[in-house]
Amino acid sequence: EAMAASRFFDKQLLGDYYIITSPFDPKSFYNGLRTARIDRFDQLERRIQSVYEVTQDHIIPVIFSQEANRYMPSGAPKRKNMWNDKSKFVTPTDATKRELP
Repeated sequence: EAMAASRFFDKQLLGDYYIITSPFDPKSFYNGLRTARIDRFDQLERRIQSVYEVTQDHIIPVIFSQEANRYMPSGAPKRKNMWNDKSKFVTPTDATKRELP
């Protein structure tokens, strides 16, 4: 059971998925916590289903390499980053200029 801090009382978290964004990969984040006496990194790692490196152009699936002691590309196909500032999104103004069939 997970709880989220709230103003008057904590609330239970009921999500199926949690998306955490950070400029740090999970290993770097863990190293910054200095909690090695409480839990090892593998305790955090086993709870994480997917890790992606997001660059300006691509979204790259990565996995933790014990040998290299860092995250590396998993070998799964990378995807084009459609959410970067280079992508063209249709604005409501553009949509109203289109003719309907």
